[in-house]
Amino acid sequence: RGDVETIPLQLALEFRYADDASESDDCLRRLSSGGGGGGSTRHGAASALASVSAEAFKAALPCPPAPASGPVKLIVAEVSKELMFVGGRYRKLCRRLPQTPWILDGERRMDTSVEELISPAIVRLAKADSASFASAGREDVDVRMLGRGRPFLLRLLNPRVARLTAAETAALQAEINAADDRVQVSHLCQVNRAHCEALRAGESEKVKCYSALCRCTGGPPITAEDAGKLSGLAASGLVLEQSTPVRVLHRRTVAVRKRRILSLNLEPLPPDAADAGRLFRLRLRTEAGAYVKEFVHGDLGRTRPSLGELLGEGRQCDLLLLDVVDVELDWPHVGGDAAADSKADLKADPDADLKVDPVSDPDADLKVDPDADLKVDPDADLKVDSDVNL
Repeated sequence: RGDVETIPLQLALEFRYADDASESDDCLRRLSSGGGGGGSTRHGAASALASVSAEAFKAALPCPPAPASGPVKLIVAEVSKELMFVGGRYRKLCRRLPQTPWILDGERRMDTSVEELISPAIVRLAKADSASFASAGREDVDVRMLGRGRPFLLRLLNPRVARLTAAETAALQAEINAADDRVQVSHLCQVNRAHCEALRAGESEKVKCYSALCRCTGGPPITAEDAGKLSGLAASGLVLEQSTPVRVLHRRTVAVRKRRILSLNLEPLPPDAADAGRLFRLRLRTEAGAYVKEFVHGDLGRTRPSLGELLGEGRQCDLLLLDVVDVELDWPHVGGDAAADSKADLKADPDADLKVDPVSDPDADLKVDPDADLKVDPDADLKVDSDVNL
């Protein structure tokens, strides 16, 4: 019937019999190069089969296989819907919020997260069992995500709703944005697997833009000549060599990564500001994976050159505040009313209660009190445990 929407279903059947474990292990040993195999798991079987040609498979195993040596039992039969994907962009407007639940040594840190402020309403509307959250990178707990926001994706497991309309996603977006002023979403829409692949492919190619408030703690004050020198270095091609930062050594492989700084702009604060000539604003564009915090302070010599080394004359720099002001990845690709609704919502100034307009002026917060975060906990960054490449 033309008025009935079809819903693709997945049927999962699990059969077992007495010798299935030994036979599958033997099968994987024959197929795997080196004889190691991946074990009797779905991942092990997929890994073994992915690299084997049809000819090699027939040479290693009887085709067709021998009949089962005993009765075959149906253990599990599950019917579920195919995954539903919902994408959008989020802005994080505070400096004490992790992207995902922060569990450290089995203990919950902070009351909620970006994921938990976005996901529940979408899971409820789609009538899904659960959802997994993914995004184009992540920012640290004490770093805001401003501008257009960061692309994110929700994979909804077993949704009972076939499709989300533009009106439904617009209402859902408004609901999420009204619930908590720490996180705002835009461009919310249902996407497909091709969009998911585009997000994954863009992960390593995206460019990120930052605005940082910094302090020069050694050497002479910062001058306009210093600013011009830095801009010229970036324009001619500035490549950083960054060893795995100290703050993530406990969970990251030790390696030296080369990342490019694409543009660099240093702006000394006005002469009448506190610490004139010492405080400055840094705006930069970088390749994905660059550690901006470590570029500023040098990370005990693990990032070369550091900002202080580039400025010269014995200068050292500290980072006080950091914002991501853009993730240059055109995702999700939406059209029609959904795109118009999302753009209208972005311009509605959801930050009015914060007395900050991060879209038109990403540095507004930096002008209020450059030492505000330092009064809370100067070592907060050392305690952060999130997988961010800043």
